[in-house]
Amino acid sequence: MDDLASRVTIDPAICNGKPTLRGKRITVQTILEFLGAGESREEVLRQYPSLEPADLDACIAFAARLMGHGYVIFEPPPTCHVAADLHVGLFFDDGPKSARLYCPDDEGSYLMSPLLKVERQIQELSPEELAQFRAWFAEFEAALWDRQIEEDARAGRLDHLADAALAAHARGETTEL
Repeated sequence: MDDLASRVTIDPAICNGKPTLRGKRITVQTILEFLGAGESREEVLRQYPSLEPADLDACIAFAARLMGHGYVIFEPPPTCHVAADLHVGLFFDDGPKSARLYCPDDEGSYLMSPLLKVERQIQELSPEELAQFRAWFAEFEAALWDRQIEEDARAGRLDHLADAALAAHARGETTEL
């Protein structure tokens, strides 16, 4: 771990914050792309004489550590303007119900999803503001349910439930409230 942290560095002032090797302008991505394309370790080291074999090991270890997070292939939301058919979004999963999806932007960095932005804003609320938000959200959700039930009733999607309830009542299977 210590060797990995000393070899793979992330500095916003170097290569737009992409992971690089020992602060050089050689990104981990570049090395992995060479290796992934079939270049031998010896050829990569020849092309980048300032690198050491341990730097290549660190790139692979770094990629392996990233693969410990969850990934999902998704259709890009309208906020993503990357020219590609499919996108791979990285999400950090703190449990089965807390996936956080990040969307790649034009430079390959990850933008926060709108949902994550809202989550973070909610986490920053004071207790009083959180109470106000909870009250508002409860009303908002109730109004959504009311609209859905009214729409379903108008469309006849609840008729079979009403018919079943009336039939159960006619058979004496109900009790007075």
